[in-house]
Amino acid sequence: MKTHPPFNQPSRYKTAICWFLLIIIPGSFLLAGEQEKYYFVFLNTKPDRLEISEAAQQELQKGHFANMERLYKARKMIAAGPLVGGGGIFILVANSLTEARDSLQTDPAIQANRFNLEVFPFSLDNGRLCWLESGNDDYQMVNYQMVRFSPANREDSETAMQKNSGAHQAFIDVLPDSAVIAGGLFSKGRDGGLLLLNVDSAEAAEKMVDAHPHLAEKKWALNVRTLWVAKETFCN
Repeated sequence: MKTHPPFNQPSRYKTAICWFLLIIIPGSFLLAGEQEKYYFVFLNTKPDRLEISEAAQQELQKGHFANMERLYKARKMIAAGPLVGGGGIFILVANSLTEARDSLQTDPAIQANRFNLEVFPFSLDNGRLCWLESGNDDYQMVNYQMVRFSPANREDSETAMQKNSGAHQAFIDVLPDSAVIAGGLFSKGRDGGLLLLNVDSAEAAEKMVDAHPHLAEKKWALNVRTLWVAKETFCN
């Protein structure tokens, strides 16, 4: 498991990692509240975004990360990380989907329409989230394989969860404890779910989840991306 970003990544990607380290400097950590409501955000790089100058891109990036820092300090964002290849994720804390979406609209990069956003209510069923507290420089960034289960059809996905709600969790329960960092469902399974796995590659992650019943039944489709995040964010 790498504990620092690879040096052969593009400079913009390395800059993003550095910003995450500056924003979230874990010295100690606090367990997130049991009653907190989470919303998972995919910031998908928009392929048809307008071409802008390098200076304009840097200004947007500066505002993007400043907004992340503001949300984190306000306890409205508990997790964030870039995805290798572009884009990233947030986990927001909000009382409603509307509130979560409103929090996103303070981001200059989102205002500039640089991302295609997906926002889902998120129930964390495996693992824990922690608020990271500033205190010293003893931080560590790690990468995990982010396995996203997307429904082939939302109604079929919801029906599958209703008929056999325990199948998904039963599958996770037989995976090695050392591999499962976190897992949860989007909209109670209607919009699929997610697993964070501590394995070496996307191929290893795909092999580990290949026998999932909802994949076998073609209720869900699979996508695996590498996510960088502060290690103490997920505190099993």
